[in-house]
Amino acid sequence: DFDALLNEPRRLADYSGVDQNLLLLQGDHTRRSAKAVAEALSTVLPNITRESVTAGHMGPLTHPADVNQRILRFLRNQPH
Repeated sequence: DFDALLNEPRRLADYSGVDQNLLLLQGDHTRRSAKAVAEALSTVLPNITRESVTAGHMGPLTHPADVNQRILRFLRNQPH
């Protein structure tokens, strides 16, 4: 994760142009670096829904029911 952050060619402001409803889902027990990325993205993404699950960085594998429920709820609430 840290290496990917250091080598990311885009600036944070570049993400402000994303005009799509997005679900930013993070684990409560994930690494600080991942939490910092989520926090930074949430400040520039205009159409974001931010949620957290009681899991770590690998929440989709360790807590699939909770993660999937949140994704499905988000998708169901999107305009068609």
